[in-house]
Amino acid sequence: MAYLFFFLNLQKKFFSLRSFNKTNSYDLKMKKNLLALLCILLLLKNIPATALENETYSLPQEFYIVQRWISLTLAFDIKSSNGKLGTVYRKFWSLGKEYDFYDNTEKMRARAKSRLLSFCYVFDVTDEADIPIGRVEQRFFTLFPTFDLIAAHNEVLAVAKMNFWGTTYTLKDPLSKAEIATLSRSFFRFKDDWTVNITRPDIFISKRIDPRLFITVVAFQTDHENDQRYYSHNTSLPPMSSNYKVDLGWDSTVEPQEEDFEAIVQLTEEGVDLDEEDELLSARLLQNLTALIHNNELTPGQKSALSILLQEKLTPL
Repeated sequence: MAYLFFFLNLQKKFFSLRSFNKTNSYDLKMKKNLLALLCILLLLKNIPATALENETYSLPQEFYIVQRWISLTLAFDIKSSNGKLGTVYRKFWSLGKEYDFYDNTEKMRARAKSRLLSFCYVFDVTDEADIPIGRVEQRFFTLFPTFDLIAAHNEVLAVAKMNFWGTTYTLKDPLSKAEIATLSRSFFRFKDDWTVNITRPDIFISKRIDPRLFITVVAFQTDHENDQRYYSHNTSLPPMSSNYKVDLGWDSTVEPQEEDFEAIVQLTEEGVDLDEEDELLSARLLQNLTALIHNNELTPGQKSALSILLQEKLTPL
């Protein structure tokens, strides 16, 4: 708006001059039209940026992606402490995986659609006018699920990588490796409820990361795990272990608490850099797990939590 007032004031002063004759009236009219056009162009340039900033970058630093209990298809409500922000639905009829984003008035605002005949999953994210927002590309041959969040102009904005236990995605700057945000879910869950924490709002805003890119990641993660459960329950593949609590000789009657699981995760990832090469990363994690299994200082609750996590990790979905 500052541009508008500036040029309107300039226009008023410029055309308040009365000392002109008929020979330059045509030139003056042309200048007036050009100046008006310049004002319009400046307004059009700044309106989309302001709207985008208001819609996308006024997010709270913490919000939630909550899976619905009952729905014809996979659905998540996006909420903050102040109320509902929007909804994500898996499209019921589609050749590939497709997720539709709606605002809190149930108006569709964006779509993430997977490419067909692609070696890895690639989601093209567009707005309601089919204008590209960016894309989400799955990396192949990685130890943990990893996705690149890419802008419409092909810049890699962030890398989302899952931790060993499958509970937290960490978004990092691909160059500085600085953490930008975390997307986490609980160990105890009958459905997937994700908590998003934007840990570096300054990087998030400066890189203009559209949240619909990483919401696509968690929607796909839940969707993909549901598919794995469905197919594994309809095959004859035997589990790799029937009961790790018995195998390890630990008391199976102790019910672990949330803090027991959190302690095991911290001990497992102690001294581990998830950005390391996969071979070195897997060796460090195996070393930590071996030490945990033989750790006599673990509480009964922590031992039970480790048993459950190992069974969950090493048993097909």
